[in-house]
Amino acid sequence: MISQIKVQTHIPAPPSRKRGNYGKYPWASLSVGCSFFVRGRNSKHMSACAAYHQRTYGQQFTVQDAVEDGVAGCRVWRIA
Repeated sequence: MISQIKVQTHIPAPPSRKRGNYGKYPWASLSVGCSFFVRGRNSKHMSACAAYHQRTYGQQFTVQDAVEDGVAGCRVWRIA
């Protein structure tokens, strides 16, 4: 069945989404001990963002699911 797959050239790849969510949150402006709340996101998603930021900029974060004012989301703290 593999022979039925058509190989195509000259089709541009979609734009990179690598920086999509990283610019949306205030990672760079967070001082040690500060935090921010993200509504509608879970800690798994934000932990991936935090890991990227840690590898790229050397800052460390911790993330925990939270409910604030009846809104589900997660809180991100800069710890180092």
